[in-house]
Amino acid sequence: MKVGHFICEANHSMVKCRFGAPLRKRLESLKETETQLKLVGHNIRRVGYLEIMSDVVPHWRGYT
Repeated sequence: MKVGHFICEANHSMVKCRFGAPLRKRLESLKETETQLKLVGHNIRRVGYLEIMSDVVPHWRGYT
């Protein structure tokens, strides 16, 4: 298997652990929205972690 596959599986596992595995919506468009929002929430947590641990400033906040 390729490295990209393992990275993708690790990300899915992190999202499932944090936000729960089952999708609650019934309509396909709402399922996609729910999945995307879970990924956005995951990304926000990761950026916050980087800010705290490494003093990284995201580009949208500018330089301080």
